[in-house]
Amino acid sequence: DDGSERAPLGNVAALFDAVPVQRVDPEAVTLEQRPDGAEPRGSITFPGGGLDSAQSVIRLFERADRSTFAHEAGHFFLEAFKQLSTDPQAPQGMLDDFRTINEYLGRAPEDTSEYTVDQQETWARSFEAYIMEGKAPSIALRPAFERFKSWLTRIYRQVVNLQVELSPEIRDVMDRMLATEEEIAL
Repeated sequence: DDGSERAPLGNVAALFDAVPVQRVDPEAVTLEQRPDGAEPRGSITFPGGGLDSAQSVIRLFERADRSTFAHEAGHFFLEAFKQLSTDPQAPQGMLDDFRTINEYLGRAPEDTSEYTVDQQETWARSFEAYIMEGKAPSIALRPAFERFKSWLTRIYRQVVNLQVELSPEIRDVMDRMLATEEEIAL
C-alpha cells in the first residue's frame, strides 16, 4: 500500500479498470466450469492475495459455449463484491447486498470467509440465469443482455436447467453489480 487514498468503487464492473496488470499469484485458486464431470468449458483463477494483488484470469477451453464467459464472470463478480463490501468505506447499500448474497448462498449474513465451491457454483449458475432473463439493469446493457438471452436460451431452453431459483432480492443485487442506481432508474 502506497498510503494514497482511493475513492470507493461504485460497483463491481469498475474493478475491471481498477486492477493493475500483474502476474498471476502462485497461491491462486482456480474454479472450473465442468458440467457433469466432463472436460472443463472454462475456468477462472483468482490471485491468492486478493483481487487487487494480481490479475484474475478467465480461460475459455475447446468445450466452451456461449454460457461459459457469463458463468466465469459470475465467479468474478461474487469475489469482487465480497472484497468491495468488506472494505471499511463500503456504503450501507453494499453491506446490505452482501448480507443478501450470503443468505442466498446459505451463509451467515456477516460471514466473510471464503466461499465453498458449491456456493461459488450456485452463484455462477445464478448469474447465468439472471442474464438469461434478458432484463438489463441499464439502457447501455440492453443490447448485450438481449444477445446473452438469445444465446443462453438456445443452450439451456429453460432456466430450470441451471438448478437455481432467483429471488427478486438477488436480481436487484445483480442489477446493482452491473449498473448504478441512476442507470437502473432510467
